[in-house]
Amino acid sequence: MKKINVSNGAAINAELDKVQKRTSVREARYARIAHEIERIEDKLLRLLPKNSWKGVQVNVDTHAQTFSNAYTNHGNIPMSTQYTLERGSKSWFVTNITRGICKSPINYYSVTFTDTQKIKMIEYITRNF
Repeated sequence: MKKINVSNGAAINAELDKVQKRTSVREARYARIAHEIERIEDKLLRLLPKNSWKGVQVNVDTHAQTFSNAYTNHGNIPMSTQYTLERGSKSWFVTNITRGICKSPINYYSVTFTDTQKIKMIEYITRNF
């Protein structure tokens, strides 16, 4: 899929409709993605100055949860809609939307920083400690 600016809710919902064509549970909608971006930005503000966010990638599974063995041992594999957000110079982009096996709650967000961002993060946290 082509990356879609998060300001284009109609295009994001159209892509979600394609991916979620035959699903009825653990789905995502544009409103939820916009909400998650707000939460991600709140967390990033504690780690990095905003001018260093470009290139940050966040994989999101809003339905990450642990299922009992009784559920999964009977061949039931819970799937959810997962998406990847990438920060551009001024806004966020959705770069990937898939259906996949629900991750554990600890993997609700999976964040990838560049090496430069990691260094800036250490400097930023130590300066503001």
